[in-house]
Parts: sequence; structure tokens; C-alpha cells
Amino acid sequence: RIAHEKYGIPYLSAQVSPSTLLSAHLPPVHPKFNVPEQMPLAMRKLLWRCIERFKLDRTCAPEINAVRRKVGLETPVKRIFTQWMHSPQGVVCLFPAWFAPPQQDWPQPLHMTGFPLFDGSIPGTPLDDELQRFLDQGSRPLVFTQGSTEHLQGDFYAMALRALERLGARGIFLTGAGQEPLRGLPNHVLQRAYAPLGALLPSCAGLVHPGGIGAMSLALAAGVPQVLLPCAHDQFDNAERLVRLGCGMRLGVPLREQELRGALWRLLEDPAMAAACRRFMELSQPHSIACGKAAQVVERCHREGDARWLKAAS
Repeated sequence: RIAHEKYGIPYLSAQVSPSTLLSAHLPPVHPKFNVPEQMPLAMRKLLWRCIERFKLDRTCAPEINAVRRKVGLETPVKRIFTQWMHSPQGVVCLFPAWFAPPQQDWPQPLHMTGFPLFDGSIPGTPLDDELQRFLDQGSRPLVFTQGSTEHLQGDFYAMALRALERLGARGIFLTGAGQEPLRGLPNHVLQRAYAPLGALLPSCAGLVHPGGIGAMSLALAAGVPQVLLPCAHDQFDNAERLVRLGCGMRLGVPLREQELRGALWRLLEDPAMAAACRRFMELSQPHSIACGKAAQVVERCHREGDARWLKAAS
């Protein structure tokens, strides 16, 4: 944004998830503060202004304005989160409208591409032989991962193992590259440092994870239900939106074993949740469509120097 203001370089801002779009009409969910939807709209608007002025701007604006002064931009900026950080040339939202319906007070012009569905692998690449053999040997497994934040409690996988044994279910533990091998795993549970979720999840019964937008979008595209254990960042708002869709459950942290077991049972047995997952799987588009839409926005902004041609999302 500073380069755009200083040098006139074309600039598009991107939203990988809707949690930082601070709407008074449909307030996002945050771990430390929430604006109740039941509150009158005028009160919600006032509360957001107060949060931004007395908390967010006081945290962000001094350093941003210091950098701006260094490059000769003397006029200080404020309302960082609701106005300044969003490009006046176009805001690219990397998620679909059915996941986060556009609100009247979101920045404009706005373009929603859908989920890019990136998991670090080349689309169409098959699973390795060991993983494919495990999938072929029995019922569809449940997948457990701490994601990239790794904020879950230390006994997460031990608790998951006990829940699987009580349910008679199979599991895959994606523990990350730095995790030591878990001892005493039975044959119905496989530990891997990593697996491409886009290729893995269509053969699985459900996903348990903190609620990052990447893993969540891949599970929605695969039509599998989810248990979310939000710990940080956008995970709380993502979890709220997934629960509203009927495609999963949110559990609190620290996690309780009985609650986890009950949630896993529901993932395996709830027909309404299964139907909701199928519905939104059908609404999900291939990654190439979302990436193609985003590329078109970027290319036209570069070509014309202005993305205000974008129509506001309806």
C-alpha cells in the first residue's frame, strides 16, 4: 500500500479469509473480542469504531505512519483495518460468497474468486504407495492434524488414539516434519509427517484440525465433515462459518477426551452433516477456476493500472 501511494504502482489487496473484514452487519468472530449480532446495528457500528480507534489503530498506526514519513508521505493514516489496508483499486477475496456472504460495509471494489485449494502438491499427483495401501485396507479413516500453528495440547494425538479405539475407527495422524514417531500405534492408525490433503481427504471420513482456511477449504471441496479446535488467528471466525454451514463442529481448547469422542461419533453418523457436506462439495469449484479468476484481476490491474472496473459482489 505504501508503494502504491508513493509511486503509483498498481495495487490489489487480497483477503485469504474473511476474519479481517470488520463488518458491523455480520461481525467476524475473534478470540479476544466479539461484537454481538443481537446488538442494534448502530451500536455495532459504534463499537467497531471504538475497537478500531482505541485498540487496532493504537497498535498498528504509529509504526505504519513512521514508515510512511521515512518515504515522504507526511499525512498520517488511520482506520487501518477497515479502510487503509484495503486497496482502492480492488480487493481480491480468496473464498466464495457461500462461505462468507459479502456485506454492505466491506471495502469496494470487491472480487470473490473462490478457494484456491492449495496444499503444496501438484494437482492430480497420486498418493504414495504406503498411504494408498493403508486407505485400501479398511474403512475410511479420520485425519488429525495440528496444522501449521501447532498450538494444540501435547497429548492431542494420544487423546485422538483413545477416541479412535473406543469408536472402532481408523485414523491418520499428520504430525509435521519435526515430530518424533509416536510409540505403540496400532495397525489401524498411520502416522505421517505430511500428506497432500487435496488428494487424501476424498478417501477419508473426516478431518480434525485447528481451523486454518487452507485445510478447511480442502475438506469442504472433498465433502468431508470437520471438527475444529481453533487456537489463533482466523481460526475462530472460520469455525463459526463452518458450523453455520452445517459442515462441522467446534470444540474448545484445552480439549476434553469425551467431547472429542462425541464429536467424532457425530462426524461418522450424522446424516444432516453428511448432506450439508455434499451440498457444499457440489458448490466448490476446482482450484484452477479460483486461481484463474485471481490471475485475471491481477493481469488487468497490471495492464490498465486500475482495477476499479471490478463490479461490487452481489
